[in-house]
Amino acid sequence: MRKYFRDLEETDNLSLIEQILSSNTLAEEWDNIDAILQIQDAIKNKVETLQTQENKLADLQNTSKQKQNTLTSQKQSLTSQQLSLTAKKNAKNELLTETNAQESKYQALLVAAKAQLASFSPLPKTPGEQGF
Repeated sequence: MRKYFRDLEETDNLSLIEQILSSNTLAEEWDNIDAILQIQDAIKNKVETLQTQENKLADLQNTSKQKQNTLTSQKQSLTSQQLSLTAKKNAKNELLTETNAQESKYQALLVAAKAQLASFSPLPKTPGEQGF
């Protein structure tokens, strides 16, 4: 392979006429030129393949960055929603605690009122009155 590249470099430095005149036979030179053209075509094909792969990789990288940005945005949104949910849950628990405390006070007042009502003696009934 190195020999081909050296030959290619040497022949690139010579014009076509110089190459033909420096070879032993015309057929030999045509074979050399044909071999050089095949090598150039192979190199060109490899370069095109590499460029195509490079473009595909660049597209994949852009797609990956877009997905990463989307995921980052969704993560931030999720974090915000979790904070909001936690705040609402805490507010709900505080309201429930306050409501339970007020209910306890109400129950205590109700028991006290019933006890006070029970402590009063009933009014005597007079004949013909029904009472309360």
